Amino acid sequence: MSGLVAIVGRPNVGKSTLFNRLVGSRKAIVEDIPGVTRDRIHGRSEFEGREFAVVDTGGFDPNPDDPFLKIMKQQVDLALDEADAIVVVMDVKSGLTPVDREIHRMLARRDTPVFYAVNKVDSPEKEREAFEFYEIGEDHVHFISATHGKGIGDLLERVVESLPPDEGLPPIGDTPHVAVVGRPNVGKSTLINWLLGETRLLTSDMPGTTRDSVDTPWESPEGKSYVFVDTAGMRRKGRVKDAIEHYSVLRSIRAIERAHIVLLLLDGRLGMEEQDVKIANLVEKRGRSLAFVFNKWDLVDATPKTAQKLIRATKERYPSLAYVPSVLTSAKTGRGVTKLIPLVDELRTHWEKRVPTGELNRFVTGILQRNPPPLLRHRPGKVFYTAQADSCPPTFIFHVNKPAAFLDTYRRYLSNRLREEYQFTGSPIRLFFKRRVSGNKDR
Repeated sequence: MSGLVAIVGRPNVGKSTLFNRLVGSRKAIVEDIPGVTRDRIHGRSEFEGREFAVVDTGGFDPNPDDPFLKIMKQQVDLALDEADAIVVVMDVKSGLTPVDREIHRMLARRDTPVFYAVNKVDSPEKEREAFEFYEIGEDHVHFISATHGKGIGDLLERVVESLPPDEGLPPIGDTPHVAVVGRPNVGKSTLINWLLGETRLLTSDMPGTTRDSVDTPWESPEGKSYVFVDTAGMRRKGRVKDAIEHYSVLRSIRAIERAHIVLLLLDGRLGMEEQDVKIANLVEKRGRSLAFVFNKWDLVDATPKTAQKLIRATKERYPSLAYVPSVLTSAKTGRGVTKLIPLVDELRTHWEKRVPTGELNRFVTGILQRNPPPLLRHRPGKVFYTAQADSCPPTFIFHVNKPAAFLDTYRRYLSNRLREEYQFTGSPIRLFFKRRVSGNKDR
C-alpha cells in the first residue's frame, strides 16, 4: 500500500461520512455537531485495484480563537504535511463560506495535489446551488453525496491518478529489507547499532526517541547485503498521545508493508503482552515473515531453563503464532544478537519457498487419506488438485467439490501439516479453496 489521502474541511461538512464510505466501516463518529472528530483517524481504502491510506481530520479553521481548535489545527497541519493528496470537503447547504476561501488560499501554496468536493449534493436543485463553489477558481469541483455515494467514483479516479507509484514490496531478488518493530523502549535502535558495529541511530531510555522509520544499509562480513529499518515504537491506540506519534506509528506500519522480514522486539522481562500480539497479527495479515526477539535478556535471571519456559509459555498461550521462531538477546551486551543474521536468511528462504506440484499433490493425498474432511450434508469433501499459486507468503489453492465442507478447523489442520512437512519457518501460509465443477472449470 502506498499513498496517503487526507480529508480536510470545516467542521460538520461530512468529512467523517466520506471517510467511512471510503474505508467501508463506521470508524469515524458521525454527528451533526461541529468538532466531533477531534483527532485523526486513519484506515485503508481501495479503488480499481490500488490500495491507499485515508486519514480523517478534525474541523479545519485556519484562524481559530478557541485554544482547543488550535490543537486541532496542528493535527490537521501534520496530516497535510504527511499526505500525498488532499480532499477538501465543503457543504452545499452552507454555501461557499469565507473559511472555505481561506482554506483554498492556504492549500494553493502547497505542491500536494488538492481536490475539492462539495458534499450533500443529493438533488438537481442542490447541484444547481453547488455551481457557486466554482468561484474559488478551480477548473474542476466534484459534486458528491458522501451519504448516498453519488460522485465518489469520479472523485476517487482523479485522486488515485495523482498518488505516487506504489512502492509495494521490494523485488524478491532484491536486498533483504528487515523491519525492526515493537513497543516503545524495547531496544530497537540499540539492537541495530550493535549489528552495525557503530552508533548510527539515536538511542535513549526515553520512549519515543525514534519518530520516523530509518533505512540503514549494512553488509555482513561474508559480503551479504541487508537493509535494516528502525521504526517508531507502536503503542496501543489509547496510549498514542500526540499527533507526531500518531504519524510515527503510521510510518511503522508502512515499514512493515515494504519489508521482507520483520523482527518483533519484546521486553524479555515482561514476555509477550497484548500490544505485542496485535503487532504480530498485523505482520501476519500483511503476509510478512516474522521472528520474536526477546530483548533485555541481561536483566533477567537467564538460564536455559528460563529461556525454554518463556518460549514454551508463549507458544502455548498464543497457538496461532506458534510457527514464529524466538531468539533471546541483549542488545546492550550483544548476547544472542549474532543469531539474528542466520535467522533472517532462514526466514527469507522459507518465505520464498515453492513446493513442486507433483510432490505437493502426493503429500496432500496422503494427509487426506489419514484424516478425511468432514461430511457436508452426508457427502464428503474432496480435493481434486492442489497447487502453490504464489510465495512470499506461500499460498496454496485447493480445487475441491465443496469449499463449505472444509471448515476452519480442517483448514488449520491442512495448514499445520503443510508447515510440518515443509517448515515455512516464520512465514504465514495462505489457503484458498475453489469449487471445481463439470468441465474442469473452477468456480
